[in-house]
Amino acid sequence: MMRVLGAFRRLAAGKLSVGALGGGLLVVLAGGVAVASIPDSTGVIYGCYTKSTGTIRIIDRSVTNCKTGETSISWNQAGVQGPTGSQGPQGAQGPQGPQGDTGAAGSQGSQGPQGPQGDTGATGATGATGSTGAQGPQGATGATGATGPAGPAGAAGGGGTVYEKRRSFDLTGATQLGNFTTGQQTVVSLNLPAGNYEIYFTLSVTNGNAAAFQDNSRDIFCDLDGDRFFTNINGGHDGELAWHKASVLGSATTISASCKSEDSNPTSSVYIGGYSLTAISMGSINIQ
Repeated sequence: MMRVLGAFRRLAAGKLSVGALGGGLLVVLAGGVAVASIPDSTGVIYGCYTKSTGTIRIIDRSVTNCKTGETSISWNQAGVQGPTGSQGPQGAQGPQGPQGDTGAAGSQGSQGPQGPQGDTGATGATGATGSTGAQGPQGATGATGATGPAGPAGAAGGGGTVYEKRRSFDLTGATQLGNFTTGQQTVVSLNLPAGNYEIYFTLSVTNGNAAAFQDNSRDIFCDLDGDRFFTNINGGHDGELAWHKASVLGSATTISASCKSEDSNPTSSVYIGGYSLTAISMGSINIQ
C-alpha cells in the first residue's frame, strides 16, 4: 500500500488533477469534469494504476471498475496513526468525594458461651389436643371362610367358528392357472355370515416353463377380498403365495381368491398344486 501511495505522490503532479468539491473529489479526466462519490462512505479512495505509463485514474467503484491492463489500488483519506505520546505529569489531587454507600452486612460472628440457667418459670396452660396419629399396620390375615354357593351359569360365548376350504391336486395339467389370455381364475370361495373374521389364504403352484435361452420366470398375482398380492417363480420350480388379513363383514358375503400368471401364452405350463382358504370368526376386531 505504501509503495503504491509513493508512486501516486510522484506521479500525481504530472498525471492527475484533483480538487475538493462539496465533500467529494472534482476529477479532471480527458477534458471532462465529473462529480463522483469519492471517497466512498467508509472514507476509502479507489484508483486504477497503469504500469506502462505510470498514470493513476481515480474512480467511483460503485459506478465503474478498472480496465484490462490496469491495477486496482485503494487508500484511506485519513493518514496513518502516529506513535503514542509520552505520559504527562501527574495532576494535582482533587477534592474529597462524597461518602460512599453503606457496605454489605458482614458474616455472622461465632456463638458466644452459654449463659447461666435461669429460674424455673410458672406452669403454662394446658395445650390443645393433638391431631390423630397415622394408621397402624395391617393385622394378620384371618382364617379362610366357608365356600359360598355356586353362582348361575353364564351365557354361552360367541365366536371361534372356523370356515375352511382346502385341496391338493395331481400336477398333470388339469389345473392350469389362468393367465392374461384366458383371464383371472377363481381358485376358491367361502360363504360367510356377517361377522368379524381372520382370513388366511395359501396357494401352491408349479412353473413348468423351461424353454432354453429365454426367461421362464412368471409373476403370479392373486386378489382376495379387495387385497392384491403376488410372487415370482422361476421356470421349473414350485412356489407358494400366502396372505392373511382381518375383515369385518356387515352382511353375509362370499369371499373369493382369484389368481393368474403373467403370461400371454394360453399353453403356458403354470399349474395349481393346492390351496387353502380359512376364515375364523372373532369376537371383535380393531382394524387401524
